[in-house]
Amino acid sequence: MSELKNKLASQPQIAGTLDPSVSPDAAKPGRHPALAMSVNDVAATLGIGRTTVYKLIGEARLQTRKLGRRTLVLSESVFRLLGEA
Repeated sequence: MSELKNKLASQPQIAGTLDPSVSPDAAKPGRHPALAMSVNDVAATLGIGRTTVYKLIGEARLQTRKLGRRTLVLSESVFRLLGEA
């Protein structure tokens, strides 16, 4: 996981967007931070590939919920993962 930590350290603008206290959505009236994200959104936000996201899901390091055919990653588990890094 040090690879992820190094990636985030080199891209502070990404790390800041994952801090729920500074969420741009939370600042907008009537908007709430996302409770879940698509696998593609998690990959783009963390700067990792979809395969790595699915690997983290398989290792139970990211929690998911199925909504129809979509796999959604709980935002809380992304924050927890970053706390481990």
